[in-house]
Amino acid sequence: MDPKIHFEKIKKVRVSDTVVDQIISFIENGKLQIGDKLPSERDLVSQLRVARASVREALRILEFQGIIEVQPGKGTFIVGSPENFYTGEEGVRYWFKEHATEVFDSSVVREVLEGRAAHLAASNVSPTQIKELQEIINKANESVATGDLTRLIQLDRMFHQSIGKYSGNQLLSDLVSMIYDAIVSPHRSLLLIPGRAEISIKKHQAILDAIAEGNPDAAEHAMTVHIIDVRDAVATLIENKNKNYRRISVTT
Repeated sequence: MDPKIHFEKIKKVRVSDTVVDQIISFIENGKLQIGDKLPSERDLVSQLRVARASVREALRILEFQGIIEVQPGKGTFIVGSPENFYTGEEGVRYWFKEHATEVFDSSVVREVLEGRAAHLAASNVSPTQIKELQEIINKANESVATGDLTRLIQLDRMFHQSIGKYSGNQLLSDLVSMIYDAIVSPHRSLLLIPGRAEISIKKHQAILDAIAEGNPDAAEHAMTVHIIDVRDAVATLIENKNKNYRRISVTT
């Protein structure tokens, strides 16, 4: 086999998320503009060749995010830009509410997998890798300061998956990446909620400090506390329907 060929892991994605992403990409590249009318639900089902339920869920998400508006008797129109999509707290809440069971179930698995990964990383990590993790945290702080939440979400992913990698166990690393990618994405991250980014970074620093000290038990505990905190935040988000959040601008 040609050593230059590198296959990337296939990610499991929800059909509704794929529909959402396709519509968002059409807006970003100018194929759809504010004021344009979307095809009917029936036409979308036919063109996309997906179930009606997936199309309906995608449209509900976009409506919650302020991207589309359903006008009775007229159709569905584009009324917002992708910036609304990446800063729409109501849409984030809606997604977590609709997928609460799988989110909570996955968090329990994350406790086990990522807690163990942090434990092993504390025993195996090199000084260079510690510097790399600290640099990720430093860049995350910079992203919060500039309001670049798109970059912040990427750095969050990098931090968790790097710890999986530094565990020294390839299978564990793959599992950590798989379950993280299954739940987190730029448009359904708790980091879009004001205040969550700062909390997450502090938790990450506590995890790294324990790993840098070479304390496996402390590292595992810090990671577990972080993931439990995320789960509690999701529960609060779902229950706090009437809470008003300030908006955060996202640079791209």
